[in-house]
Amino acid sequence: PLGIERGGVAEEGFRLLLGVLEKDKRIRPVERTYVLFKHRIDLGSDRRRQSTFVETYLTQRGMTTPILAELKEAAAREKISAQEVDQALRYLVEQKRAHHIDGEYLGASVVDACRTALLKAPAASGAGMTVAAFRDLVNGNRKICLLLLAIFDREGLTRRNGDLRVLTDKGRAEATALAGRKSAT
Repeated sequence: PLGIERGGVAEEGFRLLLGVLEKDKRIRPVERTYVLFKHRIDLGSDRRRQSTFVETYLTQRGMTTPILAELKEAAAREKISAQEVDQALRYLVEQKRAHHIDGEYLGASVVDACRTALLKAPAASGAGMTVAAFRDLVNGNRKICLLLLAIFDREGLTRRNGDLRVLTDKGRAEATALAGRKSAT
């Protein structure tokens, strides 16, 4: 959008400028862009109530895949519109308090607990783990387990190898770090 030629002197100068502004704590990176260093999203009380409702709903579903239509019905009873639910979901994903995969939403606390269980599982570190073994490990159904494994694949922790999910180098490093933090406490 700035009309700067890729790989040119102007792009290099612009990147240097961004580096200086970041070092001086005037801007900070967020996703694939920058914001003012002190910029924070401040939700009004109504938006905070809506987001809290949606996050609580996702968390309370536990190892059952939340159905968006049911979430919107429950929200409507709390005077939260379908559009406000969609906005809350986008906000929660941006804040990493929810995950969106294949049109489904899962609460971050559910995903985090399952990630920890996977990283601690001896089978994941060795030959790999089937979806059925992962399902037994986290006490979930096949649908949610496939969503969770897709999230872990996207994060680069696991990769699919035939019928197995195996930890990547990144996954093994995180498993080792998790074991180190556990033994330090």
